[in-house]
Amino acid sequence: MNGRNNQKGTGIMEVLLIAVVIGMVGFTGYFVWHSQQATKNTLNQTAKTNTSSSKGTTDSKSANTKLRSASMDAAVGKDISFMYPQTWKLETSVLQTSPYIDQKVTVKSPSGSMAVVYEASDGGVGGNCDPAEQGVLTSLHTESVSLFSEANYVEMTYTKGMGSGDTSFAGLMQKTSMSSAKEGSSYCDVYLAGIISLAGSSSSSLHLTAHVEFTDSKVSTDATAFLSALQSPDYVQAKSILLSTVVK
Repeated sequence: MNGRNNQKGTGIMEVLLIAVVIGMVGFTGYFVWHSQQATKNTLNQTAKTNTSSSKGTTDSKSANTKLRSASMDAAVGKDISFMYPQTWKLETSVLQTSPYIDQKVTVKSPSGSMAVVYEASDGGVGGNCDPAEQGVLTSLHTESVSLFSEANYVEMTYTKGMGSGDTSFAGLMQKTSMSSAKEGSSYCDVYLAGIISLAGSSSSSLHLTAHVEFTDSKVSTDATAFLSALQSPDYVQAKSILLSTVVK
């Protein structure tokens, strides 16, 4: 009887031992499989991130290449150039050389809401300004133009105007003329600053004007409409065109 009981007890122990071993093997296998899956998922996620990052870089480079270069005719006497998006329409006037040099280059936005206008010409710069008629600057923002040190990029509104009814401006202005300009100062201090002197002699001077023209005339005569237009995607591109101006 005792021999049989011992054999029976030993058999139960063997079964339990085998069950424990099988359980441990099964758990180890699951742990290894789970670890492999986690590693695989991590690698896949990293690959997706890298692919996305690479695609973003490619798209960024592609966006940068969607720019074109334009310039004035060399006969104006200066190398005047700028970059513009290929979706904008470039129009260049015929160079006039008599009785004075004059050329206009216009880049129009895809929507037709605005255009960037460059004009180079020689001659005078205009008459005197009567402070009593010109009002004051009501808002003023200026930025440097990195490749054209003689100019600032200016956004401003003012009361009254030079007889045209305009009360706003966005474009390039002579940096020296803007040095003391501030909100509340006389518009007379800056009303000729948009005519940027490039070269001069006793007989004539070469000037550049470069600014944004808005199709909606209200933008040029109403400060609220003007400040609203500055938030549009077309204006952001128009501003970037003018900021890319190079004069050599």
